[in-house]
Amino acid sequence: MTVAMTGAHRGRFGASMDVFRQARGQEPDRRWRVLLLLLTAAPALWERAHPAIDWEQPRVDLAAIPAVTPDEERLLKVAANLFHGHGAVDLADLAENMDGALWRVVMLALDEYHKRRAQPV
Repeated sequence: MTVAMTGAHRGRFGASMDVFRQARGQEPDRRWRVLLLLLTAAPALWERAHPAIDWEQPRVDLAAIPAVTPDEERLLKVAANLFHGHGAVDLADLAENMDGALWRVVMLALDEYHKRRAQPV
């Protein structure tokens, strides 16, 4: 899963996964895994997002996380869509305007979400 991640992103993501495991005593499900992957993609976004997470419950208030840049807004929209299962994401806008490194993180998140889906019986 680390092809699209920088070393710094890998470190933030790994640390967030560790906090989840410590708080919950279990591995995060695919929604949480993808959410943390997206929120840790940009260091400034993660600084603002981390306090919006209640690790014990677990729950997150994505609406309370301010987006400072257009790419952060895009990341939050993708995160909300995959985490909550609703909301619109403009794929053309992502493909046309998103920073290349963040675009690869979004593609990685989509792949992770897809491959961890419930398999048909």
